Amino acid sequence: GWHVTPLPGGAEVLTTGYITRIGDVGGDPWFEVFPDDLVPASPGVWDSEQRRALWLARRHPGRALISVDADGQFESVELDWAGDRQELDGLAQQASGRLVTIRSEVDEQWNPIDGSSTGIVFEPTGAIAATFPVEPGSSLGGYDPSGRFLIYVAGDGAVRWQGPGGGGELGQGYLFASW
Repeated sequence: GWHVTPLPGGAEVLTTGYITRIGDVGGDPWFEVFPDDLVPASPGVWDSEQRRALWLARRHPGRALISVDADGQFESVELDWAGDRQELDGLAQQASGRLVTIRSEVDEQWNPIDGSSTGIVFEPTGAIAATFPVEPGSSLGGYDPSGRFLIYVAGDGAVRWQGPGGGGELGQGYLFASW
């Protein structure tokens, strides 16, 4: 897998990559999929109640939010606000349960187009709840454990945070950051 997301306080992990797998560390998976049309496009997150694993997937055309629970109940929600010429970078969850990603328009080589990056806050139903400005080429790092403070890396390598009471810069020269 490309990304591994542990269940907070549990023994389960969500692995997204060529194979999407959920299961106990070192044990048999309780969910596994080899997607042809659902290629994972983000690290996964566990919902705020730690009952469902969620991740973004590329579909042709478009993008989808995928979720599955411990009983193998699989759901796919089309994200009609994300097209084939847009890249979604990362997935995080706020304390409210809303999800966050960064959407960028991309050129023919899949490089972000300057000025096209936007933070998207959306409901698990796929509906956009809000947008917020981010610098061109930004990469989502995620939320702190409280789900209130977002960290991301701007296209110029500056690590930035946003949350209640403001935001700011934490450093320069980074490719990725997380809490």
